Amino acid sequence: MPPFPSLPEERVTRCRPYERCGLVYTGSFTVRTYSGRRKVWIAMFTCMVMWRINLETVLNMTTESFLKVVRRFMARCSVPKMMFSDSALQFKLAEKALKRLINDITQVINYAASERIYWSFNVPYASWSGGHYERFNGIPKDAEEEIL
Repeated sequence: MPPFPSLPEERVTRCRPYERCGLVYTGSFTVRTYSGRRKVWIAMFTCMVMWRINLETVLNMTTESFLKVVRRFMARCSVPKMMFSDSALQFKLAEKALKRLINDITQVINYAASERIYWSFNVPYASWSGGHYERFNGIPKDAEEEIL
């Protein structure tokens, strides 16, 4: 058997929580609301170093909704320096929007310059290359099956 390759540097180098994180959508889940039933998704942010997860509810699959989820995550946890995700369309559009947002804000130029986010995408249809964050994708699904 060949030797195991070494772990990626971004997974073993010390950093603050969620400085390097993976992002994956999971769902859809049907939930009850006052007006009936609706579909929701879960955006799962995983810390690459500490293996922590943060779940955020996504109400629809639009880029605007995704950007709101990313802003909410950044307000609660921290601004990541590196994000890794699969090649979902919302993620690619959000990357472009985030770069525009960072370039347009002149009041916080010093902060934006030090907190630029590097976003890396997996090859489309290659979820096995997501490693740690794709592994956590099954946790909410398993929990839903246990409940139902």
